[in-house]
Amino acid sequence: MSKSLLLLLPALILLISPLAAAQSDGFITSIRVYPGESDAFIVVGWDLAYYTMCPGTGSEEKLCYCSLDPTFFRRYVFYFNGSNVAYVPQLSNVDVEIGFSHSNSSWRMAYMFGEIKPGLPEANESNYYEIHPGKACVRPLGNLSYLFRPYHGIPGRVEGDTLVFSNGSQTYRVPLENLKGHVLLKSDYDNFRAVFLKNGVLFYVPFYEGTTDYGYPNVIIHGRGNCSPDNLMVENVDKLNPIVLFFYDGDELKTFPLYRITYNDSPDLRPEVLINMTLDFSQCEREICGNGIILVILLLAFAFVLWTSRRH
Repeated sequence: MSKSLLLLLPALILLISPLAAAQSDGFITSIRVYPGESDAFIVVGWDLAYYTMCPGTGSEEKLCYCSLDPTFFRRYVFYFNGSNVAYVPQLSNVDVEIGFSHSNSSWRMAYMFGEIKPGLPEANESNYYEIHPGKACVRPLGNLSYLFRPYHGIPGRVEGDTLVFSNGSQTYRVPLENLKGHVLLKSDYDNFRAVFLKNGVLFYVPFYEGTTDYGYPNVIIHGRGNCSPDNLMVENVDKLNPIVLFFYDGDELKTFPLYRITYNDSPDLRPEVLINMTLDFSQCEREICGNGIILVILLLAFAFVLWTSRRH
């Protein structure tokens, strides 16, 4: 082998290995749900992170006992309309924090921090919006100095061969057999969180973190909690199950694979969105509504009375 080829060999290895130029030690991903009456907005967090202060432990122990310090942030937004899930590109792949609130059949959204803003009308002048998913439109409302908080969800419990969610007035029993093949870790059954909607229960695993210490293509995945074998796995990244959102109405279980963990032509692990249906927003047309309509009707009635009285 010539000297020139030997000199080029390290550079070729850097180009070939997806992890050679990795810019993180691992990732943290989360799901936050903002419920309405029968619909919900879902915000997926994806943070690339480094280990900060950490003793010289092995790869698996490091993930369990050492802190990952996020340095790269992305948010992805989905909308559940009561029966299906849509991806919202205009609110996704941004580095801002996003929150939603539902009140009196109306949605509000606000975002703060970050530099990559949502692709919404007047995003440079407003961080606060009224949202109408059914009309696929938004209305800028100016600026808000705080974020809406997500609903933390009700934990489930395994009873026999079912996963049970109860909020005191409603109880859903999901057959465990239906969940096989849709979870990442055995501990997911203990970590599920649920949001009760008008026509069923929306449930999900709120948190995972992982590292690539085993080297490409293997990934170590860890759930919230201890470092037991049920809460930790080493797997080829191409064989990982997607991250799934579930909906159960008491009879039918619907599964919505939101994203999968992949390299996707990147040296760092990233989420690949799997939802094909999208929801795109335009600006709502201006309309007279509510008290405005009532005022116009009263003025017209008053004018008509004056006109008829003058004729007599």
